[in-house]
Amino acid sequence: MKTSYRNILLYIFVTLLILFLVTKLIITPYYKRLGIAYESIKNNSNEVYYYYSNSDGTDIRDGIYLFELSKSDSLIQYYKSLNDSVEPIANFQGGLINRKEPLYIIEYYGIDSAICKVIDVNNHSYYVYKTLLHSNRANE
Repeated sequence: MKTSYRNILLYIFVTLLILFLVTKLIITPYYKRLGIAYESIKNNSNEVYYYYSNSDGTDIRDGIYLFELSKSDSLIQYYKSLNDSVEPIANFQGGLINRKEPLYIIEYYGIDSAICKVIDVNNHSYYVYKTLLHSNRANE
């Protein structure tokens, strides 16, 4: 009975030790690198942007970002048709970025650089339509 009790305790101790080491040596440095990435971009960049749609000057909306870079043409067409007062059709999957959230540009994509990759304060990166990036916050 004592040996089985001792084996169970030993097994629990070894498992906890392995979990601790994995967390300390692998997971924690990964998340520290992510935090350093945003901080280094923030410190080295003097350009802060806000992402919102302002098609008619009065109706300010949060901007849509893409999950996949391959759907960038659909995002561009969506906003061009929105500016032409046509009911736009979204042929892509995306989400909304809060218009009050500061963003920093990481890199540009495409021939005319209409799509760029940005990073936010939570180290999330997004593919966005460059025309909707503004250096000033949205006036509400």
